[in-house]
Amino acid sequence: MSILINSVIVIAIIGGAGFVLYRHLKKSSQGSCPACEYDCPAKQQLKKH
Repeated sequence: MSILINSVIVIAIIGGAGFVLYRHLKKSSQGSCPACEYDCPAKQQLKKH
């Protein structure tokens, strides 16, 4: 029984990490900042150039 519980926990962790990685790569390929959603000073500098 404990093997089943441990397997479910490991699958949830790996699935969550995979989803975050996928979302990060998707945003970075679009050219948007994956770390933040607001108009930060770094984005303002990029818009000037």
